[in-house]
Amino acid sequence: MPTLPTDAILMVMKLPSITSKKPLGTNDYLTQQDPNAKKKLYFMIGGVVVLLLLIVLLFSGKSTPAGQASMKKGIQASSEALGVINKYGDGVKQSMNQNDVSLTSSLLQSNFKDLNSIYSKTYKPKKKLSSSPTLDAKSKATLDAAIRDNTLDTDIIIVLQAKVQTAETSLRATKPYITSKQSADKIQSAINDLDSIQDTLSRAR
Repeated sequence: MPTLPTDAILMVMKLPSITSKKPLGTNDYLTQQDPNAKKKLYFMIGGVVVLLLLIVLLFSGKSTPAGQASMKKGIQASSEALGVINKYGDGVKQSMNQNDVSLTSSLLQSNFKDLNSIYSKTYKPKKKLSSSPTLDAKSKATLDAAIRDNTLDTDIIIVLQAKVQTAETSLRATKPYITSKQSADKIQSAINDLDSIQDTLSRAR
């Protein structure tokens, strides 16, 4: 039987084992490529988590205090009703409507300043509401058309009814959240006046 030369046997013994080499895992590969790669990866993941938390905090930040939105809506409706009267009240012709519009104006004005003051003291908004009545674009368009069509007496009552009802409903929704008894009493007084206005404006004509 032939035998291998001694040099050949030694060469075979020195060959590296292919099967015994452990395959590289992901972390081993990253470490082999860049010793700091794993640390960088953790920093990136941490940065993404922090960014997501900041976004959540930003969009779910300070919520509107209970009652603020409804009170603002009520005051705005009162302001717009006064704006309507200031602009178109003098054009009303029928005496019954003139009296009702005049009474509406008087009751709204008596509460408007107090409500504005309560709103500012209670909620301390960054942007205060206007202390002057405002005329909204929709009412202006409606009543300008009413003047052209000679229906102002009817249409101004309809517009005021809607404004007063919105103001009354909004203030009712606000009152339970007002902790100051004095402020709550003034809001209730305004609600009572708005109820009276609605009764007046709802009379048969």
